Amino acid sequence: MKFKYILSSIIFILLTLNSILLHSYNQEVSDVKIYGLNTYNAISVLFILLASLGFVTKIINEKYNENKYILIGIYFYCVYQLAVVLPLSYLEYESMDPIKYFSQISNRFFFLLIPMFYFYLASEKTYKFIFYIFLIATLAFIITGFYNYSQGIIIETNTGEIRIVTVVATLFFFVTLTDGIALFGAEKNKIIIIFITLLGILISAHRSVYMVVALMLFIAFFISNRESNKTRTTILAILAIPIVILLLGQIPFVSDIFLSRAEYSFDMGDQNYQDRLLKNLLAFNTFLDNPINGTKLSGYYYPAGLVSDEFFWIPHNFILDILPTQGIIGLFLIVTFILLPLLRLGYKNRFDSITKKAYMVILFYLIISLFNATFFTNSCVVVFAIFASIILKRNEELQLEMELGEESEEYEITEK
Repeated sequence: MKFKYILSSIIFILLTLNSILLHSYNQEVSDVKIYGLNTYNAISVLFILLASLGFVTKIINEKYNENKYILIGIYFYCVYQLAVVLPLSYLEYESMDPIKYFSQISNRFFFLLIPMFYFYLASEKTYKFIFYIFLIATLAFIITGFYNYSQGIIIETNTGEIRIVTVVATLFFFVTLTDGIALFGAEKNKIIIIFITLLGILISAHRSVYMVVALMLFIAFFISNRESNKTRTTILAILAIPIVILLLGQIPFVSDIFLSRAEYSFDMGDQNYQDRLLKNLLAFNTFLDNPINGTKLSGYYYPAGLVSDEFFWIPHNFILDILPTQGIIGLFLIVTFILLPLLRLGYKNRFDSITKKAYMVILFYLIISLFNATFFTNSCVVVFAIFASIILKRNEELQLEMELGEESEEYEITEK
């Protein structure tokens, strides 16, 4: 068993490292090919084999129904891709390169990382280890961002906006933030971690991230325990964040980036907003033309000829990412069998600190994916899978603790 934990830990570190490399050296990493695929998708073949062949018996024997429902849902979704979507894609797009089929289906199979991490990574022994890795990654993102900027290496969007770090980095920042704010599940407020992560979020220049972080504070307060001492801590945390932001905003470089983005946050005439709106409408039209299974494994998001390769990118909304390519069936399977049960389970166990952190990360992931092309992004979906697996594992551990407590009470009654 120890070997399996070591193997999963190594894979987790490699995936995290790959996310950092993709952030800092995207083109160089993408150019490394294995059988025509970039290294990330090629490595995913290993996950597909491990998860498909190794976990079936474990899932059948899964003791807790809430966990079992989600795990079976993941497998059902993946089997549907193989048994239905793949044959239909082959019949409809006979001339397409099989490698493209494999690339598309491997992206969808990343949901299989959830059972993999659930069975072989998530445990009481590894929770702190996971958060330490994300803290290291957060520092790496910030340091490389500042270094690249000082060297004149700037990330520029298709509409000319300047970025210091990508939205992938902000996902890592938020994970670290959950370990620093009591409101998000941390044992206590950790000012240094709050300072570091808010600095990263400010220099990200992602206005959607600014708004979603603010929204997460209100969500966290709403679902928090209303005990008087925790309420006091919560209010202090909410008041402390604007103060930290104000202090960070005094740094000229940070102020220029933050204020310029905050100023245009609600400008509907902004070029970037208009371009994303147009792409989203085109994606919805593609769905209307292909409502059942979408364009399947072809990867077509937009009507033919309307978007050139130069201006092509995935719709910045995960619903409009799924609908044109997977249709109403794909969206139904993902939402009904994976997302909603996972959110219900996380909410149910929200008074457990570790579950609350993971639940906050999943919520942040889903909300930020309504404004960005992150839902199926390779380096982001790993984060989703890790914290989804933690929600499942903590449910198992909490249920076991409850059962042991009930047995202990019964034993004491019997003894009396």
